[in-house]
Amino acid sequence: MLAGLLTSPGVRANEAVFEMSYSGDEVKVGEQVNIDISLSADESTLGADLVLQYDESKLQLVKLIPSEMYPNVSSVEVDTMRDGKVHFSGVSEISEPVLPDGDLLKVKFRALSEGETEIKIIYDDESTTATGVVPYEGVEDSMQIKVGDSVWLMIEKLNIWEKIVSWLKRAF
Repeated sequence: MLAGLLTSPGVRANEAVFEMSYSGDEVKVGEQVNIDISLSADESTLGADLVLQYDESKLQLVKLIPSEMYPNVSSVEVDTMRDGKVHFSGVSEISEPVLPDGDLLKVKFRALSEGETEIKIIYDDESTTATGVVPYEGVEDSMQIKVGDSVWLMIEKLNIWEKIVSWLKRAF
């Protein structure tokens, strides 16, 4: 009973949960979209890997902003991301494991063309190159990985008059 009270909501014993969220309403071509990714676990970790997949014809990756959850992160240069995939790794100091419970990463995209599109976390329990975590106790005590729902966006055609009015409101 007490163990359940000490874990984050939705996180079970020996489990790590990756979730994405998008707080906006509609998206127009040319506008920026911010996706927040969180990680929660009930045990300390030495690191986490995340692989996102998106449609490059609909979205352009603009920026990755890692949280301070893991002090050492992989290169987050936007121009190195190709094929509609984002690869991110964060690692703790070896003597200072991290108990994940909150923001892991913010991903910024620009909407390129209208239509429906999906952003999803790639997870394969048979792969060591996909999304996952490294438990502090080592790989023998591997954690169950749970991945939240994909984010679906409906990108609408840009109305040039709305853009002009918005710009004028900000200017004056």
